[in-house]
Amino acid sequence: MLKTPTLPSNIYSVVEPTINDALVLNHNFDDDYLDSRGNNSHLTNYATTFINENLTTSYVNFVNSSYLQIPTTFNPYDTWNSGTGITISFKIRTFACSTWGRIIDFQPSLNSTT
Repeated sequence: MLKTPTLPSNIYSVVEPTINDALVLNHNFDDDYLDSRGNNSHLTNYATTFINENLTTSYVNFVNSSYLQIPTTFNPYDTWNSGTGITISFKIRTFACSTWGRIIDFQPSLNSTT
């Protein structure tokens, strides 16, 4: 019969972080712009609207100069420079457009020295 090894009291086990531990912002866009992670990093809406195609799919509609702003309390450069890196994930659906636009744009905060 095999014995389960026991660790000496001076050795600590290492717990790898999960995606939820490292998740800083999470916006589900469930008809609102709230941070579902609970960090109060809610988005500020500038002229976007929600489109509900069916009971399970909704999306944010951007027209002309509409946009969503991440709170100034979140600085992506701080997250990047901490050595952990940063990943941004989203789905996009495009339609014909007569002007150019940005999908994502990082600009230094007026309050930041970055």
